[in-house]
Amino acid sequence: IGGDWYDVISCDDEHFMFVIGDVSGRGLRAATVMASLHYAIRAYAAEGDQPSAILTKLGALLDVDSHGHFATVLCGYVDLVRRKVTMASAGHFAPLMVDRDGGSYVDIEAGPPIGVKSSAPYRSTTFSVPVQATRLAGTEGRGERRGEHLDIGLERLRQSAMSQDGGPGSMLTRVITDLIPKG
Repeated sequence: IGGDWYDVISCDDEHFMFVIGDVSGRGLRAATVMASLHYAIRAYAAEGDQPSAILTKLGALLDVDSHGHFATVLCGYVDLVRRKVTMASAGHFAPLMVDRDGGSYVDIEAGPPIGVKSSAPYRSTTFSVPVQATRLAGTEGRGERRGEHLDIGLERLRQSAMSQDGGPGSMLTRVITDLIPKG
């Protein structure tokens, strides 16, 4: 039992939200915090809140000093017709965008994790998504290996994602195979 989660929330026929998060720690307490944040996000999305507003509201629900946990959260709003994504990050890794020109991590400003006191506002970033692009997001462990600098693992992930043709399913299979340490 842990605190990692993801969700896709339909807003209407042309829009949806995606969320990926990771609560610090393990066990029932982390899972309980995760469930609280997960369902709060769904409620805020139903009210029509955008990613930065959702993260701000979540900040009022969790305090690392009181609850013993914090959470990183990546929240995005997708406009399918305009091919636009608006994202905000609470201390979460930037997603990888792979298209026919290559792969790069989305340039997004990460605010403080949820539950960490800060006066810094959460800022949204809006960008266009190229035709046939794939966005790959995850929690900790994306290419990380003990004793190795994080940048090496992130580059391994990027290279693996770019090396695969055949759509998102094939890409995911290749990335998982490449990132599992051999031996």
